[in-house]
Amino acid sequence: MPDKTSLSSRLISAMESKKINQSQLARILNVKPQTIQSICSGKTRQPRNLDKIAIALGVTHSWLLTGNGKDSS
Repeated sequence: MPDKTSLSSRLISAMESKKINQSQLARILNVKPQTIQSICSGKTRQPRNLDKIAIALGVTHSWLLTGNGKDSS
């Protein structure tokens, strides 16, 4: 289980909660799979698609970015 201390670990946790993988999330967001892979690996720390990612995963922008606020339910 991810430790939820970084954007990448929170993203992975939210994807696991929704039972979707990186490729599926990329399709939902209409972005390249490399975009999601880059966030999950920690290479991208300020993704421009963060609002769309939060909506798709049912979490808040704030929780994804900082760990504060409502996470996935």
